Amino acid sequence: MGPGPGEAGGRVLFSGDLPGLRASDTPTGHSLRAPRVFTSARAPEGAPIRIRKACRNNLRNIDIDIPRGLLIALTGVAGSGKSSLVQEILAAEPSAHLIDQSPLRGSSTSTVATYTGAMDRIRDLMARTNRVSRSWFTNAAQGACPTCKGRGILVTELAFLDSTETVCEACGGTGFNETALSYRLDNHTIAEILDMPASRAARFFSSRTAEIATLFEQLDHVGLGHLAIGRATATLSGGERQRVKLATRLGDSPDTLILDEPTTGLHGADVSRLLALLDTLVEQGKTVVMVEHNLDAMLAADWIVDLGPEAGGDGGQIMYSGPAQGILDAPNTLTGSELRRYVGKGAQD
Repeated sequence: MGPGPGEAGGRVLFSGDLPGLRASDTPTGHSLRAPRVFTSARAPEGAPIRIRKACRNNLRNIDIDIPRGLLIALTGVAGSGKSSLVQEILAAEPSAHLIDQSPLRGSSTSTVATYTGAMDRIRDLMARTNRVSRSWFTNAAQGACPTCKGRGILVTELAFLDSTETVCEACGGTGFNETALSYRLDNHTIAEILDMPASRAARFFSSRTAEIATLFEQLDHVGLGHLAIGRATATLSGGERQRVKLATRLGDSPDTLILDEPTTGLHGADVSRLLALLDTLVEQGKTVVMVEHNLDAMLAADWIVDLGPEAGGDGGQIMYSGPAQGILDAPNTLTGSELRRYVGKGAQD
């Protein structure tokens, strides 16, 4: 399906066997045919993040230096101690920022636009343009639909069955009343603006206010250009939540970023785009640590730290720490073994 996400997708691009898919001119075909090689080999910059005698959870009293100015893959089987080592890095580098897949802060009515900080600016712009109070553009205040109280849905409680939800006919599911929807910005109502995907919203606001456009451009840069800016954050997947968080940090990201499995749930083409973004952050002088199981992410790293050899009490040891390609020659690492097979398979293909 594709070729892109959201309104750019929805078409069957290929239907057939795996060899045919591999040879197809589709994003999936291109991803399957991509060479499996290590792509980066930058040198560390500055003093490393020093961790000594780390014994948190199952860590085995380990000493390790985390280099700066690189894209670092923290690898190992599930339960090998990666999360514990992340906590040690955060303790040793208090300015580091962890971007995980936990729920986004905010109320139950929080949306992509409110979380990024764009919504307040949009309300201000709509209010100035129409010379009215900004509360008309809040579906929890003056602009709320009186029937559904701004929720856009009506909930029917059933005594012995699950509750049912129906779209509010009074507002058409927008959550705004008629007066609020009568105000426009270049012939677009507030509901129509909130229904725009982030990529289109960036273009829409680019000629009006760069500040709003930039917020949505950052969402597009992390592969979320297809998300409607009025989408409730509670409906986002873990990977989407993490990338929304990353987008909000692009303008003011700290020197050290730690991402917890950022490629989870992504298509190969999306993985490439995300890795290109992380590479750009490193080129800007950041240190980026990604906790990863994705082999393509490891191939894009400058440095690999591999924990193991197994999980739980059989883990917590540093199996390898060094330039990424060097893990191919490291003995007794499950990650190294998998990468050797993966790189070899790519060469055969």
